[in-house]
Amino acid sequence: MLSVVFIVRDEADRLPGALASLGRVPDVVVCDTGSVDGTLDVAALAGARLTEARWTGDFAAARTAAQLHARYPWILRMDADERLMVGPGLPSDWLGATLRRAERADADLIYVRRRYSPTNQHWFPRIFRADRFRWAKPLHEALVPVGERRRVIAAGGAVFVHAPSARPRAYADLALHHLARAPGDPHLLYFRARSLWEEGRLAESVPALRTYLAGPTDYRFHRGEAHRMLGAALDAIGDHPEALRHLDEAARGDGDRAEAAVDRVRLHLARGERAEARRWIGWAAAASPPRERAPWGGWTRPYLLETTAWSEQTWRLAGRRAA
Repeated sequence: MLSVVFIVRDEADRLPGALASLGRVPDVVVCDTGSVDGTLDVAALAGARLTEARWTGDFAAARTAAQLHARYPWILRMDADERLMVGPGLPSDWLGATLRRAERADADLIYVRRRYSPTNQHWFPRIFRADRFRWAKPLHEALVPVGERRRVIAAGGAVFVHAPSARPRAYADLALHHLARAPGDPHLLYFRARSLWEEGRLAESVPALRTYLAGPTDYRFHRGEAHRMLGAALDAIGDHPEALRHLDEAARGDGDRAEAAVDRVRLHLARGERAEARRWIGWAAAASPPRERAPWGGWTRPYLLETTAWSEQTWRLAGRRAA
């Protein structure tokens, strides 16, 4: 049996859609962290069980507190800005079949596709056994195995669709707050740098990205994407040679990344360097899709941050501009 667990704050507008997308599930827990907009009334009307937790700026702590109220051993973590979309059949049918498959495989963690935007999709740890994992990291929280056991499956046939938020989220400043307690934490360093970049604070993002990339070499989390963001930021502030170096590292140093190749082609075209743009178009045409080391073993699943970077239309258009 499965419990769906939410942590929410001021989600009265979006929570109904998330709850409705689940269909009928055995148990839904909605943990509120300080809403003032009627979120609890919406959740109660939908039949969810309600709980509250004091917000401390720590997402892992909030998820841990919410999960204490779940009735069943399997947990599906979900946010109010997500919708579960399944193929033929009902969401409850897909969830039941997925859990039965996991139990036959003696698995304790299930990855499901998440679509963050029309062109951005990735595998995401979504359903897990509560007794075999704990929440860690206060920002962009992560599941950490309890002990050494972790058997994982990837479940197709469904996708969790993210609805972009219009509310600004000051994650960069929140990461800085937590870094005061954990200086040098590579997870926090990465997400502070990424948040600065996403918030358009490019000049601040440059030293933050460099600090992250200078960190432990055995911590490989999104290093290619960090090089890509640093290249784009350096280009925006006028340091073109250094921008090219980091885009090259993003494209070829951490697995073939067409997104970085697209950025590099655009940079060359903006500077009138058509021959160099054509060279990179040729490289990208020959490259295999980027890969992510999946926890269920090997470089077996494509990790597409921007699927349009691999479309023929992207490269035909670039080729015409470089001709």
